[in-house]
Amino acid sequence: MNIETIQGFLDHTNPLARHQALQYFEQLKESEDGWKLSINLLSNIDKQQDQVKFFCFQVVLHYVKNKYPYANSEQQQIIREFVKHWIQTQSTSSQPDGSLIQNKASQIICMVFLMDFPARWPSFFEDLLQTLNLGITSTIIYLRILLTINSEIADREFSRTQKELETFTFIKDTMRETCITKLVDSWHHILVTYQNVNTDVVCLCLEVIGAYIAWIDISLIANDRFVQVFISFLSIPQLRESTCDCIVQIINKGMDPVAKVKLVESYATILKQAGVLNFTGSPDDEDFMVKLAALVNTMGTAILNSWTR
Repeated sequence: MNIETIQGFLDHTNPLARHQALQYFEQLKESEDGWKLSINLLSNIDKQQDQVKFFCFQVVLHYVKNKYPYANSEQQQIIREFVKHWIQTQSTSSQPDGSLIQNKASQIICMVFLMDFPARWPSFFEDLLQTLNLGITSTIIYLRILLTINSEIADREFSRTQKELETFTFIKDTMRETCITKLVDSWHHILVTYQNVNTDVVCLCLEVIGAYIAWIDISLIANDRFVQVFISFLSIPQLRESTCDCIVQIINKGMDPVAKVKLVESYATILKQAGVLNFTGSPDDEDFMVKLAALVNTMGTAILNSWTR
């Protein structure tokens, strides 16, 4: 591959170099082995410039989006092995890719998941969970992949075709039956393990919980082991705002009115006993006060809506 040409892909200061890179990009997209060349470069060069990595991931993304569904089993297996290899190398690298590249990789992994799970890749989540033992980088990638998957299969802001809705419903049903309990256990493990190590990872995990609670069994999250963790996080400045956001999503979950009232009352009691609702704060706590006010408002609105249904 012509790395010098690729380096102009994100160079907005040099129109000619960018034009040549775009032409090369189109050439690789249409070629039979462009995606293989890109995978080979990504798999064997650890310390490559972000422009080159982004370029290669874009080529692979185009292949997965447009040609992967019609590829033979050998070609599909190459993609799956590349995904596993990339996560492993990221986890052991002294200079893992930044969020831009990781998000692009997560997008590719999500697309493969949507097409392969559960028929061609039934062990997807088991394989993903095993990477958590590799350290903090693999944990971040794991959480980003989960967020990307959820945005595809459960985000109601995007219009879907009937076929897509049926596919996503089947995927969610399969996940509920086969792996959600393991995923939830991993979230609790991440919260407890990283609360004193890396609060950014904990906040990302709270975001995942807040996203998935809309369609998983609420009893998996609304229980003593998670509530105790949430309450402890509300006293940690780096975690309390994300924790408020997570609890808001739990309260907002669609439920039977009677069950919703019981849920809100239980959280209100726990928050009051912990002294959270009596928090006065200082000017430095303004952002948290806004989040806490939003939580209280959500709880009140949920009670009112339940009584009027």
